[in-house]
Amino acid sequence: MRVLIVGDIFGADLCANFHMIMQKFVHGFARAGHGVQVFNDRQAARYATPLHSRKLGTRTANARLLQACRNYRPHLVFLGHCEIIRNDTLAAVREAVPGVRIAYRNVDPIYDFDHDNHRRIASRIDTVDTIFVTTAGRRLSRFAGGRANVHFMPNPIDPNVETLRQFEQPARALPVDLFFGFMGRQQASDTNKQGDARIAIATELKQRLPEATFEIRGLDHPPVRGQDYMDAIARARMGLNFSRVNDHYLYASDRMAHYLGCGLVTLTDRATGFGELFDEDELGFYADRDELVAQIERFRTDDAARRRVAEAGWRRGHQLFDVARVARYICDTMFETGLSEAYEWPTGPAKPAAKQD
Repeated sequence: MRVLIVGDIFGADLCANFHMIMQKFVHGFARAGHGVQVFNDRQAARYATPLHSRKLGTRTANARLLQACRNYRPHLVFLGHCEIIRNDTLAAVREAVPGVRIAYRNVDPIYDFDHDNHRRIASRIDTVDTIFVTTAGRRLSRFAGGRANVHFMPNPIDPNVETLRQFEQPARALPVDLFFGFMGRQQASDTNKQGDARIAIATELKQRLPEATFEIRGLDHPPVRGQDYMDAIARARMGLNFSRVNDHYLYASDRMAHYLGCGLVTLTDRATGFGELFDEDELGFYADRDELVAQIERFRTDDAARRRVAEAGWRRGHQLFDVARVARYICDTMFETGLSEAYEWPTGPAKPAAKQD
């Protein structure tokens, strides 16, 4: 099968985003046995004008995507956050490539207050065939009922990206007890103004655990990207999987995949529901701040337990969320051929709230 991935891939970031999700899917679809090409909508727009104006180059970028589809004739077009690409262009792709299937992938949380992300998802509902979101459960019901089926998709782990095995390292080789990285580019002073819960919990943990060593990127260290980010993970024993909201069913940012995939003990709120996919000896689960503090202290002082739980989580994470497996799940869902294996996460399409029991 021919897959065309559309998004900000292999562009102006100069490899700083090599650990991000869409780059992983280039590998995943290829390992699943498919031919893969990439169309970077932002670069196509930017280099369409002498001034490198993305806004002025939007029309050209849409025309070039259509031509790329005519040239490649993909079976599957897999869209990231490519808001430059208009829905009428996708309609033209359908005319130019009969039988093509089009998917849109959204990895941002469905916060009630994030109207921009609601708009991004809603804007594709009546245009694409399937929408994949890294949140499961009832929150998807608000987007059901249009042309597109709406499905959950886990954040993938790529064995060529998450290459570390921190559980093999003794404590003396790992100077950082807990790593927590904000992948955004905002500074802590900006996020504080928005009441960012990540800043609050990081500050509290440092106060309550004065003997622990922390590397909190976005608070007391600047955010990092690229291999600098992976090097920071390589210094740590534990990773805090904490988002602005932690009670959305099976939602986690891609930092969970980074931590699990690299063999850190991954500290995760029980309210996320990941206890349905992982056992107690595979993640560092906690229900409240007190239990989180206790878990950090446990794995800080008991290195045998740290290495045992980290390895179990690493094995389970790679088994569940390998990017080639997630790519196969996407193809199974998109082409309605039936699931090729029993995936452990919810696989059915979301239903409108009024139709649910």
